[in-house]
Amino acid sequence: SQINAAAGRHPMHVSLEVIEVISHAMRVSHLTKGAFNLAMGPMNTLWGFLDTQHVPSPAERAQLLPLTNPHHIVLNDTNQTVFLSRQNMRIDAGGIAKGFMAEKAKQVLLSHGISSGIIAAAGDIMLFGNKPNGQRWRVGIQHPRKPDERIASVDLTDTVVSTSGDYERFFMKHGVMYHHLLDPRTLLPARACQSVTVIGPHGALTDAVATGVFVMGPDTGLKLLADSQLGEGIIVDGAGKTSVSPTLEDRVQL
Repeated sequence: SQINAAAGRHPMHVSLEVIEVISHAMRVSHLTKGAFNLAMGPMNTLWGFLDTQHVPSPAERAQLLPLTNPHHIVLNDTNQTVFLSRQNMRIDAGGIAKGFMAEKAKQVLLSHGISSGIIAAAGDIMLFGNKPNGQRWRVGIQHPRKPDERIASVDLTDTVVSTSGDYERFFMKHGVMYHHLLDPRTLLPARACQSVTVIGPHGALTDAVATGVFVMGPDTGLKLLADSQLGEGIIVDGAGKTSVSPTLEDRVQL
């Protein structure tokens, strides 16, 4: 919040953890060609998914578009500062913070001699070690349109499962569903997917990549995962069809 308050005025000296999480966010923004965007704060506020539930007009979106350019986030590792170079910019770490914090929580538990467990941070599940019987943890992937059903399950350990879906934060207006996963190009809800689950080794990256792939769509998203080796994916597209990374097919039960 202090970074946002200083937007357009001066850099803000921050902790090493803040530098680290923003560095991860900028890396994923580059890999996804902007599909994951840390600078979407103004639009998230305007839409008001948790309060006002406002559908912005084309004029409102056009006015705020210049404030959502991630290139205006200036990170200085040497001085340990973050600067938003345009006034009224706002960063929003909602798409990466939970995975980042789960990663840090795991490190704390390991340092205290806890060798196995599950850390659940909303849509991000951190798994390490094995169950008491020696088997891997079994994780179910929720069906995006049927809350009491799952579309898949997979046995895992020492990994992170991050899911981005259109069913957690949304509102209905005039029979249209508007969800919080916005396409930075249009500033409207992305429609290519209903749900994206990314399974990978790093909490912050897996969390952010799941959001980016949701915006990119299943074909481009699965190719990104394969090329970048950041994780494997289970994707439900806008029509309800499920796609799975080839390297995951023999380990997932649909």
